[in-house]
Amino acid sequence: MALAQYSRRTRTFTLPPFFWSNHFDLHIHYVGHGSGGDETSVSGDLKAKDGSVIFSSSGKLSAVASVGRDRENLEAEAALERGEEFPPS
Repeated sequence: MALAQYSRRTRTFTLPPFFWSNHFDLHIHYVGHGSGGDETSVSGDLKAKDGSVIFSSSGKLSAVASVGRDRENLEAEAALERGEEFPPS
C-alpha cells in the first residue's frame, strides 16, 4: 500500500549534476551541464591552478569547472539549484 502511494507521487530531480577528478596535485571540480554552444568566461588564473571556467547559455549559468576554488564551485552549485545569477569571486 505504501509503495503504491509513493509511486504515484511525481518528483522532479532538480539538483545540478557534479563531479570531481583528482590528477596528482590537480583537483578539478565541475557542477552543472555545459554544452559546446555555451559561452565561456574565466575567473582567476587557470595556469596558477586557481580559477574557474564559467559556462552560460542565453545569459544564464549552465556550469562551472574550477581548480583551486572549492568555495566558488559550491556557490555556483547553490546558484544553479536556485536558478540565480552567479557572480564569480
